[in-house]
Amino acid sequence: MSSKIKERLIIGGIFTTLFVGGFLHNKTHFDELSEFGEITEATIISFRYRSDARYNLTFEYYVDGKRYISSEAVSFFRCNETDNDNKGCIGKIFKLTYSNKDPNVCEIDLGKYNWTKGYKPH
Repeated sequence: MSSKIKERLIIGGIFTTLFVGGFLHNKTHFDELSEFGEITEATIISFRYRSDARYNLTFEYYVDGKRYISSEAVSFFRCNETDNDNKGCIGKIFKLTYSNKDPNVCEIDLGKYNWTKGYKPH
């Protein structure tokens, strides 16, 4: 077997492993929220550009008085098309589902802005 074929097989194996790993992580995340999910509110606290043409949307929420911070990769958006200062809806409140088993496992529901996530929440 030539070294080019071996190299392609190795690269293909790496991509397959990453894809399957990502799928299983998302399924586990979905299953945990389906079984142990509770609803609360999250406030958007920052919206920053990443190097991959996406933005980090960071939000905070409280469970039993304890503050949690999480983030989500999203496309660019603003809450009001005429308000250039409200990029990423900073300061706005959205529904969030968290696991009562592990509150770090969560899914923010951005409502009409869910399209920025590239998928619909569970």
